[in-house]
Amino acid sequence: MKKLMRNRKIIVSIVLMVMSLCLTAQKAHSNVSISEIMFGSERRFTPPQWIELYNSRADLVNLNGWKLTVQNRNSPDLTGPVNATITFEDDFWGDAPRIWPNDIVLVVSSEEDENSGNILESQIYDLRWRQELGLGLWDTILSAEGFYLELSDSAGNIVDTVGNFDGNALQWQLPLGANRGKNRAGHRVSMIRRYVNGVALDGTQVDSWISAENANLAADQQTYYGNKNDIGSPGVRPIIDVPFVGEQIVTVPTVDVPIVTVPTVDLPVVDCQVGAILVPGQSCTYPGTDAKFSVLNNGDGQFLNLTFATLNFRDTNINGQSYTFVANKRNDGSWIIEEVGTEKPPAVNLPVVDCRVGTILVPGQSCTYPGTDAKFSVLNNGDGKFLDLTLAALNFRNTNINGQFYTLVANKRNDGSWTIEEIGAVEEPAAVNPRDRKWLLWGQLKANRGFKN
Repeated sequence: MKKLMRNRKIIVSIVLMVMSLCLTAQKAHSNVSISEIMFGSERRFTPPQWIELYNSRADLVNLNGWKLTVQNRNSPDLTGPVNATITFEDDFWGDAPRIWPNDIVLVVSSEEDENSGNILESQIYDLRWRQELGLGLWDTILSAEGFYLELSDSAGNIVDTVGNFDGNALQWQLPLGANRGKNRAGHRVSMIRRYVNGVALDGTQVDSWISAENANLAADQQTYYGNKNDIGSPGVRPIIDVPFVGEQIVTVPTVDVPIVTVPTVDLPVVDCQVGAILVPGQSCTYPGTDAKFSVLNNGDGQFLNLTFATLNFRDTNINGQSYTFVANKRNDGSWIIEEVGTEKPPAVNLPVVDCRVGTILVPGQSCTYPGTDAKFSVLNNGDGKFLDLTLAALNFRNTNINGQFYTLVANKRNDGSWTIEEIGAVEEPAAVNPRDRKWLLWGQLKANRGFKN
């Protein structure tokens, strides 16, 4: 009997030890997460789509034998397989994909040299040469409507799951998914994972992701892979950290103090309008909806249950609804609304100045030619306008226009403003040496001076 009891104790110890090892391994693997996804696509000639895997562990992770299962919604934008399993293995040169501590590996639909330069060749895992997928040069691996990704280790343990598709129906809309993952300007935009204290949020929930366009990436975080016009951060992986909210137990000495009742001040909820200023604790309602923008007591802004340090939405799709909303925090902690819906900031009337050498005019500003009422103006689109003629460049020297001779040389600068380099008083025809006269017909002006229709 004693021998039987001893054997049972040994068996129980072994089981507990195995369970502990499994839990330890699973906990260690949980530090590998899918941190960013570029699913934007076109109908053909699509730049590579990519999936970023991040290792927050203190040691190197060898992905050899790991699997990435992809389930796509069968949609017109998908030119690759609907369902596929990617097994990470030694590639043609015998190098297994590995993720260094606090670093990434980029799983790409096709390998290209077009990147921001911060991504090493050893960090790229190219799927186009994986025969089990059968991908073409411009095939896609992710549908812009919906997908589900499951990452598992070599022992079959599920490490991470992300996506908006459960195999039967879409659970939420991908950012800019209605436009195939591209913003209004036509640039592809990635989606970045949110983290709490360095731990990835549930990747199957909409609040766990943010569009790179709305993540306020710093200049040194704006990187790309596949197309230099993409908006994303492959290889950099900025952590979009959500502040921890929870109860904290603090032991303090008991002090008897009188109970003082302070009346609660309910600030009115107003309409969101350009120029409106909201103080902490105040809210406004987005036009035509029940959605509210609120200034929290800590000074952050909150819109649709998402918290921001700055808010810059322009035709941004959130949960199937398009919003245009721009608001910025001021030094005193209040917020000012600068754009909302179709309402734009009021026009600013810039002063009309005298045209002089060295004068710089910004879009919307004009100057008066000496001795005349004629004006040179910089239009809002950056073109120049003189005497009702629209120009891409201006180079008049003793040039006769409508019976008057003008000397006006101005050039457009890189920031869209114009600088005046030469200016002369208007002259009557008799005052100009005939050999210096320039008689230009309208057709010549249009052909030689860069006029626009």
